Amino acid sequence: IDLPPPDMPIGCPVVTFGLNSGDFSVNQRDTSLHGEPGDTFAYDQEPELYLAQDPSSRHNALTRFGLGNRLPPGCVVTDAILRLEVFAPSLGSVAFYQVTQPWDTSATWTTALVDGSLWASPGCDGPGAPCRAEPPLYITELVAGTVDIPLPTDLVAAWVADPMSNQG
Repeated sequence: IDLPPPDMPIGCPVVTFGLNSGDFSVNQRDTSLHGEPGDTFAYDQEPELYLAQDPSSRHNALTRFGLGNRLPPGCVVTDAILRLEVFAPSLGSVAFYQVTQPWDTSATWTTALVDGSLWASPGCDGPGAPCRAEPPLYITELVAGTVDIPLPTDLVAAWVADPMSNQG
């Protein structure tokens, strides 16, 4: 059982999102973007997110958890962690960015929304891509098992205050 820290106002829950979490299905969306030439498939129905970077193929993953109305008024975000289960470790580092451009689960390497709106940069990828905030939130080498990615509490608090600003 997750209990709130003793200094948190009464009624403020510890909200968890992700695999094996009671809140898993709360307005969560994710998809993988595959950068192979001509790939226009939306990977939102795949059970895993896929990340890879090599000269012949690029794969980016997007995820977002709905935070609006999850905390009662007056509650404060004191900690934020993205917990991942890694099945196949990476060779090299992986960067985590805040996405700033709207997208939906039908996104592909070239399109961000089901209406055909394009990414500002294909795959929301590349140095200085206008669809993501710089610098990266976190850079790590992924190893098999559970990996915790710390997220800035001020960013998550902003998403709670303005759910429409949360693009993942």
